[in-house]
Amino acid sequence: MFKRSKKRADPEYLVGTHEVSELLGVSRQRVHQLSNDKTFPSPVAELAAGLIWRGPDIEEWRNEMRPSTAPDPKGEIPNPPPRDPNRPQNDPWDADAIQYLLDGPEGHKWTKGNLMECMREQGNRLKNQPDKVLQASDFAKKYGVDRHPDPGGKTIHFFRTDSDAPHSYPRSAAERRALLRGSQ
Repeated sequence: MFKRSKKRADPEYLVGTHEVSELLGVSRQRVHQLSNDKTFPSPVAELAAGLIWRGPDIEEWRNEMRPSTAPDPKGEIPNPPPRDPNRPQNDPWDADAIQYLLDGPEGHKWTKGNLMECMREQGNRLKNQPDKVLQASDFAKKYGVDRHPDPGGKTIHFFRTDSDAPHSYPRSAAERRALLRGSQ
């Protein structure tokens, strides 16, 4: 009889979509999307219940494509900034960076939504307002907000680099989601 092995107790443990979603901190739907990515590990089997992978292959991919955040200089784990009550769906680190820019000397030229969409290079903005996207990028650089695509994903995240930045920033969307789940 097959017995499901415990994670990490068996060096050759197998995982399905549910376990992969837990290992990566993503939804099962995102696991299905990732399984079509050429860089994602190939499944070792396909059962009626779904795809099966070797756990170590998933962990290796995660560590390479979604590296964990190094602690800040004080050795602390990043804590999320408070969520924006007007836009609670936004990533709180991204919202904090956007609010920092809006509170700055040239922030009055933007609305929160416009700046967020332009800095994320959303398709409608790239197509219809490429000059605004470029302006947003220049604006962010000028005031110390870096923009980086999420490793293995399409979302662009924002990172304050100014000396007054109140929060350490996780490096991937998966880390951000894991930290947010831990803070609830």
